[in-house]
Amino acid sequence: MFRRVSGGALSGWLIAAAMGAGEPSAAVRTGRDVRHGVSRPMSEIARKAPAPATRITTGSKRTNASAPSSPPVVRQFDGATANDNLPFYEDVFPPPDPNGAVGVDHYFQAINLVFRIFDKDGNTVLGPLPTASLWSDLGGICATGSARTPLVRFDVLAARWVVAQSAFDPSDASVHACIAVSTTPDPTGAYNQYDFPLAAGSTATSARIGVWPDGYYLTVNQVNGFANAGFGIYAFDRQAMLGGEPVTVVYANPGATLPETLWGLPADLDGSQSPPPGSPNVSTALGHPAIDGTPAPVLHTWRFHADFENPLNSTLEGPFDVPIDDFSSLECGTPTEGCVPQLDSTQLLQATPNRLMYRMPYRRFEDHESLVTTFTVDAGGGQAAVRWLELRDPAGDPFVFQQNTFAPVFHVKIEASDADMANKFLAQVSPMLTRMMDEHQRKANSRTAMFDAPHM
Repeated sequence: MFRRVSGGALSGWLIAAAMGAGEPSAAVRTGRDVRHGVSRPMSEIARKAPAPATRITTGSKRTNASAPSSPPVVRQFDGATANDNLPFYEDVFPPPDPNGAVGVDHYFQAINLVFRIFDKDGNTVLGPLPTASLWSDLGGICATGSARTPLVRFDVLAARWVVAQSAFDPSDASVHACIAVSTTPDPTGAYNQYDFPLAAGSTATSARIGVWPDGYYLTVNQVNGFANAGFGIYAFDRQAMLGGEPVTVVYANPGATLPETLWGLPADLDGSQSPPPGSPNVSTALGHPAIDGTPAPVLHTWRFHADFENPLNSTLEGPFDVPIDDFSSLECGTPTEGCVPQLDSTQLLQATPNRLMYRMPYRRFEDHESLVTTFTVDAGGGQAAVRWLELRDPAGDPFVFQQNTFAPVFHVKIEASDADMANKFLAQVSPMLTRMMDEHQRKANSRTAMFDAPHM
């Protein structure tokens, strides 16, 4: 059953209501962008930007410092900082929400409210520039608003950059998804620009994006007045956006059946091996008695098939609740507080617990499909720890193939006679641990120390 609605940000959208078994589990709506265009090359826009502020840097350097079982780290360099905002904004408030992606020749990093583009030697090739400058030729709130929560992805299948952020328009209280897709693999070139109004009640700073062969999928938390309204999923026609054409949007609403379940996370393609043709994009969210009132700990799972040729045939299936190991939710204070100590500072870090952390990589292997995700839990005594899990067969009969919690505690005791040998061993295992040992010895005049994972 379909009907046309009007008014507010949903003007002109169509609604397909769920009807019976086999039908979508929540309403599906379709719409289009309200603005689209093509930017000038970003390198041209940068020529008119103010000079960057003084930047403190430690420089780029090669290093072999890595855990024994992890790939070697071949280069590290300083990224963007809050000082990069100074030429453009008087007041910038935390958190910085850093985000970035690696392409063929570049690293693109965005923070609130600016971005920089580096080559793979760590040299800045563009920026800092306001992230809103990606939409400067488009007009509207995407071009004029100091939008936050930047998201950067590199579409491997097309070798294009995808940059998104959300904006709030105070003139009509509407929330917009601003998405820019590069016209070439060069991130300093031109971008196809889009402005999409989101459903009323969308929370601008909660957006997460995933790249899929048929579309770009965006999840956003929702409210209804002062009450939670779950999260919504938006699918944007990828082929149209790559070509700079008008774009069809398909919206599905898992929040219609699970209003207390927030922070949905869409699958995000890793590698060049595409999922089987026609595979739906999978979104997941964390379920737990202490988080959304779910009777037992689960991974809520939905399958969203967006049909851009006939949008009203789009379907949302789920939730399929996949059991996971129980965990203790972490209390980490308000967003401006924290609970995780860090080296050489009294400032505690905020662990943003009780939600799946962005992003959720999908990879297709010869004999299976896999999604991996992480979230922060309490390992005991308020110690933040990383719970990770692998979900297999996401488009069929999903199940958790493996899961565990990373919360090691290192007890290190070095006798004086063994100090030289032990320090050489620690230097090979972890230069960071060696520095922490030295710092502890200096402060406590002791050869015994204990460190947990968040300190490292």
